[in-house]
Amino acid sequence: MGKTLRRYTEIPFLLESLHSKEISLLNPSSWDDKNDIHYLANYAEKMNFESIYALCMTEAKETYHHWKIFSHGSSGICVEFYKDLFIEYIEENIEVKADSVDYRAIKTLKTTTLKIDELPFVKRQAFRDEKEYRLFVGTKENQKQVYKIDFPIDAVKKIILSPWLPKTTAKIIRETITQIPGCENIKVTKSTLVDNKLWKSFAVEEPLNNSV
Repeated sequence: MGKTLRRYTEIPFLLESLHSKEISLLNPSSWDDKNDIHYLANYAEKMNFESIYALCMTEAKETYHHWKIFSHGSSGICVEFYKDLFIEYIEENIEVKADSVDYRAIKTLKTTTLKIDELPFVKRQAFRDEKEYRLFVGTKENQKQVYKIDFPIDAVKKIILSPWLPKTTAKIIRETITQIPGCENIKVTKSTLVDNKLWKSFAVEEPLNNSV
């Protein structure tokens, strides 16, 4: 089915999402990147929105960076979606804007003018390795903790458990996920990013050279 999207989160939130068949967009006001928050707030002001919500996904393949920054140790998890199927369904919700983030350098912004609709999807070039794909919602209702949207289970390609999760625990989590109604056939694997047998097999053992 072509390209995929990845969402890094934690096991409790994943289980809630699989049970409800919903994804939660959160208020971005607590994000670490204050530049990003400023652009979103500026967009909300121009559009007369009272509340804004966002969800960060990535178009990048598995990286150490994404596991360390966007998930938390052994409780981290990555959901891989079929991009076309996921976005086709999400865009049926007219309030949701979905697009790849455009990474810009300050020097380019000095000679160009951003359009209003670009503001929710622009970040500084230093963040480009994230390859973020963002879902964004702005409403004229009072700000709530979350904004939930439905998603189709068949858009889930697979679920990847944290590379730091013990194998015995991974087995239990895998069984728990596949017992959720509608999730019986979801492929659940454990990342081998930091401990891969095939990668290690290429190391050639040679006797140490003790000569001076």
